[in-house]
Order: sequence, then structure tokens, then C-alpha cells
Amino acid sequence: MRDWAAWHEAYDDPSSFLNVRLRKVRQGLSEAIGAAPAGPVRLVSLCAGQGRDVIGVLPGHPRRDDVHAVLVESDPRNAEAARRAAAQAGLLQVEVREADAAAVAGFADALPADVLQLAFEALDTEDRLMSVGVNRLRRAATAGLPDRALFTFRP
Repeated sequence: MRDWAAWHEAYDDPSSFLNVRLRKVRQGLSEAIGAAPAGPVRLVSLCAGQGRDVIGVLPGHPRRDDVHAVLVESDPRNAEAARRAAAQAGLLQVEVREADAAAVAGFADALPADVLQLAFEALDTEDRLMSVGVNRLRRAATAGLPDRALFTFRP
């Protein structure tokens, strides 16, 4: 089994593919928040890891106070790292929840028909091809979701 907390260490190396991807994700996230209609912005990050994308964008974003973010992560060490980072950044509107991976995957399967792709970029790094996409939910967040529990949260 992969050590997902250790895997995140590559984000700290500016030349790593994860760092390149993180910069692109932050750029897309910042632009999407800025382009959202006036008023509250609800953001859900599934498989959020340590929240480096959301927590890296919100502190300096002009619409920071409009955003309520829920970061969902299955690895308790990464979830705790995200909680600490959000607290250190003064982001009271960022909530980190732990959920099992199967429930996250089940929720993600319900979304593709209901999202609008805003941006997509293929990133060709030295030894791997990866992509970054930005999507927005087309419908009201509570409409049409499955009538079963989406996540199993651990206390």
C-alpha cells in the first residue's frame, strides 16, 4: 500500500511533476473562483490530500471570504496536515473531512453528466503525461444527488 503522506513530499520540489501540476491546479482554481457568480462559492475537493491546492489559493484570493470549501480525504495523516495548514492560514471556512475511498469514488461517478468543463490542459513533463481540468457543477448542488449516503465519515 502506498504511503500517501510521504507521496506528498514531491510537491516541495519545484522540478517535480507534482509541483508542476500543483501550480496549474492552483491557477485554474483561482481563475474559477474569480469567475464564479457574485455571492457564496461552494467548493468540494475530493481526494484532497493535504489540501495544497485549495489552501494554497484561498489566503490571498480576493474572493476568499465568499468561499466555503470542504476537503474530503481518506488518509487521516493527510487530512490532519490539511487541517493544520488551513488553521495556520486562518481559513476558518475550510472544512476537512475524512471519508473512505469507495464512497468518494461513488460520489465522483455521479458527477460527470452534470459538470461543465471550463478548462483542460495536458501537461507533458519529463517522464509522464498528466492533465489538469477545471469543471463547474451545472445544477443546484442538492438536486439529483443519489438518495443514499455519499460518504462515511469517521469521528
